Amino acid sequence: MTAVKAQSKSPMTIVNAADKMLLVRLGALSCKANHASLISVSVACKALTACSTDAIIVSAFDDIRTQPHALTVLPLPDHVLQPCAQPSIKPASLQLLGPLPATLPPYQLPHDMKARYGLITTKPHLAKLFPLSQQLEDLKTWCMNVIQLDRQAQAHGSRTWGNTLDQVQLFLGICFHNHQIMQPTLQLYLSPHLIGNYVSYRMACQQSSLTIKSCLATAGVVMKWWQTKLGGHDPSLAQGLQWIQRLQVSRCAPRNMASSSEAGSWMTAADLLRLILAAKENAEQLYNSQGATAAACRTLHDAVLACMLFGYLPPVRLSCIRTMTHPKYHGPCLHPDCNNEACRGNRLIVRSRSPLQLCMDLPHHKNVSSWGYKAINITVPSGLAELLYKYIGLPHEVLTQHLPEACPFVFVNRGGQGFEDSQLCTYWSA
Repeated sequence: MTAVKAQSKSPMTIVNAADKMLLVRLGALSCKANHASLISVSVACKALTACSTDAIIVSAFDDIRTQPHALTVLPLPDHVLQPCAQPSIKPASLQLLGPLPATLPPYQLPHDMKARYGLITTKPHLAKLFPLSQQLEDLKTWCMNVIQLDRQAQAHGSRTWGNTLDQVQLFLGICFHNHQIMQPTLQLYLSPHLIGNYVSYRMACQQSSLTIKSCLATAGVVMKWWQTKLGGHDPSLAQGLQWIQRLQVSRCAPRNMASSSEAGSWMTAADLLRLILAAKENAEQLYNSQGATAAACRTLHDAVLACMLFGYLPPVRLSCIRTMTHPKYHGPCLHPDCNNEACRGNRLIVRSRSPLQLCMDLPHHKNVSSWGYKAINITVPSGLAELLYKYIGLPHEVLTQHLPEACPFVFVNRGGQGFEDSQLCTYWSA
């Protein structure tokens, strides 16, 4: 602020026209009273202090400076009014915390390394504290809004957001357990040092390059979210995003988690197919001999599920198999992100009973947007259709009969309910 001390007992200053306009526009001073152009230094300081956000001051000042017709001398009072409404939380200074590492630091796994280190798993109360809880809610809104003009990528689905949130919780958990950061927040993603150490930790755990790339992609999402915030135009954030994108972990991390000694013991595709066909035959024989017992019905369920995942169908994502509903279900679509009232969801359809023809109608799949929202339609091969048709009858009722309401899904866990996101991956090892 341009100021000239006046000759008086209390320090006074003459405020130029542009600075007067700035203070009035920010709501720190009023121009209603017809006072002189003199204002005390203390009152001027209080006026500027009332304008708590630096970026707003700079923006308003630049705007006024570029408008010569607005430089009008305004009468100012000798007292400060209440400031105009501002956010209750003062935005943090958005810049990278420390220099960009030229290489990843070495990491030695601790002897007492925790098997589960995610923040929501080990310290759930910290994930609910302010400001992390509000930051996560804001990040979720930014990621999932269908129309979000400051986001270049398409909106997250509920499952994609769940994966992003899991990655965030794992990163914050490592920051808490290994770096003794007692109150984790999303500001930790502004530290290249912490990100580098986290990548080194996951590489020391011999996790696959695809898994590590997933955590780096999440770091990039959070960094882009920070760039939309007040002060996010700082050049260091763009440099940090480029640094994350340059990390080539595929050259130094294995593509899969199996060691070289374990790789030789993997089952070949031919052996796997023979195993599945034998399980299919055994399940049919067990059901025919024992009838609809719980054990026979579960064995039949597992054989049908294995046949749908390996051998009989073209590659289909587990999410499509998991969410496929029973032909007797006639309710609305169960996909959490579906807003189409006419959609019936992923479902199994009985086209004909004589001859038997089953069809899988899958409107919700990974490439739905790039396919122009066209559904995947698969006719179940006759060799599998007969077994599948037998299973969706009495055996399915036996596995779900203890539930208060009928289960709408074709395949169910050992509790008789539909599979959750990760249950289908671990089902065979249980």
